[in-house]
Amino acid sequence: MNKVVRDKKGKASLHKQHKIAHTHTLFYVPKQLISSALSLIKKFLCPPSNIMNCNPAYSKYQVGDFTYGFPKVYDSEAGATLKIGKYCSIASEVTFLLSDEHNTKTISCF
Repeated sequence: MNKVVRDKKGKASLHKQHKIAHTHTLFYVPKQLISSALSLIKKFLCPPSNIMNCNPAYSKYQVGDFTYGFPKVYDSEAGATLKIGKYCSIASEVTFLLSDEHNTKTISCF
């Protein structure tokens, strides 16, 4: 669309007018798709490293975000669990012994 514009002296000039349309599109993304995308991002941006929840060796344990270290975990077949919180630092040479055979109601040096 063109528009005639006159300056102070009355001289006419032709100016083009541009219409700019702003549209906003809202769309629904299923939670399953979001979680799949996040797991792929995590897989590629967080390769096996000292961040424990990115390392496949610790995938069967509950490890909080950004907890790091390389502990040795000895797991019994009885289904004992290991839960470590977020932002923990685990020193070198730490060993976790997971066993459901230990009586937690008594003192032990195990």
